[in-house]
This record gives sequence, C-alpha cells and structure tokens, in this order.
Amino acid sequence: MTEMSRDEFVQALAQALAANEAEQRVPKSAHDVAMDAYDAMQFDFPMMSATDLRVLAERMHGRDRSQFPVTRPLFLNALELAAKADAAISAAAACVLVQCFCIPFQDPSGLDAFRFESLASEDAKLLYMCYHTTYSPLSALTHDDWNYYQVTDACCSIAASLLHRPRTSDESLLLQMEWLRYLYILRDRMLQHPQTCPAILQRLATLFSTPEHVAKMEEVSSLSFLRLLLELTSSKDISASVVASSAILSILKPLVPMIERHITFDGAAMDDRADSIIVISQLLLWSVQKQPTTWVPLLFDAGILRACLRVVATDPEGKAMKAALRVLVLCGLVNASFGSYVHAVPSMVKWSADDRFQTLYPAEHVLWTLSQLLSGSTNDAMRFFELLPGLFPSMCDSFLDAQCALHDAVFALETLATLVQSHTQPRYASWHAKDNLAPVLARLIPEINLRFAYPVRHDKVEDGPEGDSAGGSSNARVQLMNRLRQAIKRAMTGNAIRASAKLD
Repeated sequence: MTEMSRDEFVQALAQALAANEAEQRVPKSAHDVAMDAYDAMQFDFPMMSATDLRVLAERMHGRDRSQFPVTRPLFLNALELAAKADAAISAAAACVLVQCFCIPFQDPSGLDAFRFESLASEDAKLLYMCYHTTYSPLSALTHDDWNYYQVTDACCSIAASLLHRPRTSDESLLLQMEWLRYLYILRDRMLQHPQTCPAILQRLATLFSTPEHVAKMEEVSSLSFLRLLLELTSSKDISASVVASSAILSILKPLVPMIERHITFDGAAMDDRADSIIVISQLLLWSVQKQPTTWVPLLFDAGILRACLRVVATDPEGKAMKAALRVLVLCGLVNASFGSYVHAVPSMVKWSADDRFQTLYPAEHVLWTLSQLLSGSTNDAMRFFELLPGLFPSMCDSFLDAQCALHDAVFALETLATLVQSHTQPRYASWHAKDNLAPVLARLIPEINLRFAYPVRHDKVEDGPEGDSAGGSSNARVQLMNRLRQAIKRAMTGNAIRASAKLD
C-alpha cells in the first residue's frame, strides 16, 4: 500500500469531516433519541437534557414501551434526576419516573430486565419498587404532565390490583399491604395542589364505590383509608374549599355501611375498637359540620349515632369517649329532631347528671348545656353563660394541660360561632337569651393572653433540643390562640354586636 501524499491526506480528511457534518445535520428520530437516552440511563451519573428525558418518557408511555423495559439503573437514575435542583431536569425526570413506577404493574412481562438479586421473584422485584415509590420525586410534575400520563388512574389501578393480589408468598403478603402507598401519592398531590381534589377524589369515589373493592378494603385495612380522608380534612386549604369538601363527602357516603360495621364491632372489647371510633368520629364530626342537614339523618338511620350512645353508656372514661361525645353533642346542637331524641335517652339523662361529665369533658359539657336549652329540656339559660368562662382557665397544671384546655376552648368557640352564624339554625336565632353571649365573651377578651398559663422551669436550656421543641410548641400555641380570637369574633359579630378591635 502506497503512502498518501500530504495533499491526499488533507483531501481525505476534509471529505471525512464533510461526511460527518452532513450526517450530524440529519436530525435523529424520536425513537433514536429515546434509545440513546435509555442507553445512557443504564450507567451511573448520566448526562441528560430535559428534552431527551421527555422524549424517553413519551416513548415509554406509548406503543414502544416493550423496547424500553424498566431496569434497576434506569429506575435509580430517574429517582436521582427527579431530585435535581434544575426545575426542567427534575420535571422531565419525574415523567420518566412515572413510567418506572407504573409499567412493571401494568406489564409485568418486562420485569425480567429488572435485576437486583439472583433469582429474585416477580413479587420481590415489585416490592423493591414499592419501597422506593413516594410522592416527593413526583412533586415536580406539572398539571399537564400529571394528566397526560394519567397518574391518578394509574395509582388507582395499581392500588386495586394490590388490594386483590393473591397471598401466595411472604413477598406477596407484603406487597398486598402496599396498596395504600399509591393512594398516599394521590393524597400528597391533593395536599400540594388542593385544586386537584375534585378530579382525584371523584376517581377514588368511583374506585371505592365498587362493592368488591369495599368488601376487600374492609377485610384488609379499611381504617387506613379513612385515616387518609381524615388527613385531607385536616388541611385548612382543602377544608375551606367547597368543591374539595363536597368531593370528600361524596366519597364518604358510600362508605357509611362499612363505617357502621367498623364502629360497632359487636362482641369486641371497647379498647379493641377505640382507635376506629376516634378516627371515624373525627371524620363524622367534620362531615356534620359541613352538611348538618344531610349527615345527621344519614348517621342516625345508619345506626352510627346509636353506636356513639353505646360508647357513652359503656365506657364514659375510655379513650374513645371524647370523640364519640363530640359527635353526639354537635348533632344535638344542629338538628332539632336528634336534639330532642338524645336528651331523652336514659343513658344520656344519667350521664348529664354525672359530675364526671363537666370534670372530664368541659367543652362538650358546655355545648351539651346549650343543646339542652335549645331543645327545651332545661330552661336555666344562665347556667350556660356561667359555664362558658370556665373554658378559659387562668392557670393550668402543666403545658400539656394548657394545650388540651386551649384545644377544647377552640372547639367549643368555633362550634358556637358556626351555630351563631348559620342561617339554617332557627332554634338559636329564636333563643331568647342569645343576646347575653357577646357581653360574656367581651369580658374575656382583655385577659385572653393571660389565660391558659402553665408553670415554666426557669432553668430550661433554650438553645438545645428542648428549646427547639418548645419553639415549635409555642408556634402551635400562637396558632391556636389566633383561632380562638377569630372564633370569639365570629360568635360576637354573629350576634350583631361589634367585636372589639383588640381581637385583631
């Protein structure tokens, strides 16, 4: 072979560079871009652009998904990239991560490509993925991406499949227990973006109105789902939204028969069902506050209020007593028919005369006294106004006692304010003694910051862990005090009496 002359070498090099440049000018197809991105994601620390990641997510979501099986490196790299500070990269990686979370459940045939242990079973691989599935890396998803990739439907579908998954091994048993994880993803999405509540909750309502799902959920872990709903109602933004609240109520209604079975537990010891009663009572309390005219008759007809009455009759000092008592008190306040009924129940008549009622449950006792007045079972109106200041103690035995007393006062005053301002409560509007409320509350206002005091250790270290804890507790106390002031203001202005400027 003869050697090239210098001119020939330069000419050959120029031709090669020109050919390479021409090749680079030809744009890659979406499939090729996705394949290159997929290959790069099989190695540590992939250098990826947001555009390439989005193309990969699109191809994995489409008909070509079989060409992009989920591997362990792909899965872990998508998790890492979704946590990046770069918003564009994070959002694009979250789109890929959605495919990694969902495809293995939608098409298990591709699990052969997911290797992390020798001879790992399909259930073991899915369980590994479940344990790495959280909402945090998905929080970067835009609303358009969330809807385009149908994340809500995918989470509901996976939850349902896990709920009904056969228990054939230890891994499958653990896997079935993960069904709620995918509902928690939806919960966290709603907490981050309350405007998504109606669409997501409507999908959940459809899922859990299916008889076979309800039956299985009751068998496996019905209380967990109710806890999820309770967490939503605890969100100020969600609870303040009429649309979101209506969506929560709509998903609760078909669950009422299951709730009744869960709260009664015929033959079960009271301690065994205390947690169920507490969770259910808190949910029902919120429901009655939102729609009293609908929910009080519904709960009475379902036998749930009678179950609460049995709690009072059988375990007046138990863990569940306060929660059940609050439901009964509120229902008696907002519904005239139930108020007349509950004040005539022998066990409640007996309990009303028990000194433990006022001692152990002062807030509920004050509201119960008002309910008695509105239902006509007693006529001593001044008794209510004498009891009301007792909810604002000057000194408590401890910080915990002070917080409990403050929580009780907030509950009582917020309930009272809602009753005063409601246009659907003619009993209170026509009550002859209602004008005495504002003067009683006005006398409490100047000293409101001095109430709920508690002994403080002067040798406490403020800059240590205890100091940090105290700071968090102090913030919670400030928030409760603000809620209390607002409730007092609402109760006073509801009576058409101008609230003091000190309330603000």
